[in-house]
Amino acid sequence: FSKIFSTFMCWHNIDGWWNGFLLVCRSISPYRGKWCLPGGIIRYGEKIENSIHRIAKNELDVELIMIKKVGFFEKIFQNRRDISHCFLAKSVSNLINLDYQASDAKFFSSLPKQISLFHKLMIEESGIL
Repeated sequence: FSKIFSTFMCWHNIDGWWNGFLLVCRSISPYRGKWCLPGGIIRYGEKIENSIHRIAKNELDVELIMIKKVGFFEKIFQNRRDISHCFLAKSVSNLINLDYQASDAKFFSSLPKQISLFHKLMIEESGIL
């Protein structure tokens, strides 16, 4: 079976200057202990853009301004296939309140060592680095 996700690359501007992209350190599977892009499952009947706003509010307590679609990415596991629709978005604030799914969140200007390879691919293909 397939799971369809929305993920987003979120960045914050301070006084008009780019301050990096947001990654969360996952506290649950999959990718436990890895730095990942925020995101989640798109609900049945939900528009992709609505899912991104819902996930950002629920998991990070942030409001987003959508910028552009980066693309979609596919990862095939032994028992399932994940499809991620990736978007570039700007956070309105850099104040983040995490839910149970992540233990930490940081803005990065380069890729950390403990990043999920799947999410690394999305960041590299986005052209933000």
